[in-house]
Amino acid sequence: MATKTRRRLLIAAGALVATAAAGVASFLWWRAAALRPAPLEASWAAVVRTLAGNVSGAAADGPLANAGFVEPFGVAIGPDRVIYVTDGGAHRVRRITVDGRVETLAGSVRGFSDGPARAARFDTPSAIALDAAGVLYVADTGNHAVRRITPDGMVSTLAGDGTAGDADGATARFNGPVGVAVAV
Repeated sequence: MATKTRRRLLIAAGALVATAAAGVASFLWWRAAALRPAPLEASWAAVVRTLAGNVSGAAADGPLANAGFVEPFGVAIGPDRVIYVTDGGAHRVRRITVDGRVETLAGSVRGFSDGPARAARFDTPSAIALDAAGVLYVADTGNHAVRRITPDGMVSTLAGDGTAGDADGATARFNGPVGVAVAV
């Protein structure tokens, strides 16, 4: 019997929880009860429901209930309430639209290439962050790189060249980056 593993990513302020268990992946929306008691108070309660995903464990775009994630990891929420998700096992960056659909924004199969978002390739993208201009930054863990997706759909590599390492400057190298953030 396969060992079940669970990964959870909790984002503060109306948090999203990404879960994966034995190849089953889905997104859960978490919100505090209507009246929020002080943090860590014994009577604090949360409401959890599935936002998107099914039990197939396969990447699939479409309506929230029919969409599938392989290994959801990073989450960022835009000012327009669009939710961006890295799906590491599917080597994709996905988005959950306000009208209730999951779409692949960038990537498709494992690889390392820049260009138009749907033609670009990632290798196990993990963390994701969004800046005020709508640019997404992705920790592309398997490619040992930090990548950028512009609002017009172009993917480029900011740092890292696909080889694990530890170097600064114009020839910067990383060893499996799993975090990325932007200053506001």
